[in-house]
Amino acid sequence: MSSRGAVLLPTVIMMGAVLLAIGMAGLTVGVVLSRSNNLLRTSARALAGARAGVEDVSRRFVRDSSWAPACPPSPTYALTFNGSSVAVCVNRSGNAVTVQSVGTANGISRRIDANISINSLSGKVSLQSSNEVPF
Repeated sequence: MSSRGAVLLPTVIMMGAVLLAIGMAGLTVGVVLSRSNNLLRTSARALAGARAGVEDVSRRFVRDSSWAPACPPSPTYALTFNGSSVAVCVNRSGNAVTVQSVGTANGISRRIDANISINSLSGKVSLQSSNEVPF
């Protein structure tokens, strides 16, 4: 009977070690997926903030087509949107406006550069281009 116990004990220990390894691997995969999902959501919030900055500039020009901000050396203004902070830099040259909007959420930043045109006769504000720029 003691020889059966001597064989059974290592078998049970080995099975326990295999189950523990499978459980640890599953836990590790779950943690990695959760972190990557959080980074994606945070990055999306930062990008949404940057887009909101461009939209805010367009609306400011709709309200007042003579608005003439100047960006350098610091951002024209800052705002918050959906938990992200947004720094907006606006440069105007006649009826052409360039916008640089940087949204930041939990340390992740995303930037959008946009070109807006303003029709001086009708006051119509048009978004000509909008590009996400690698940061």
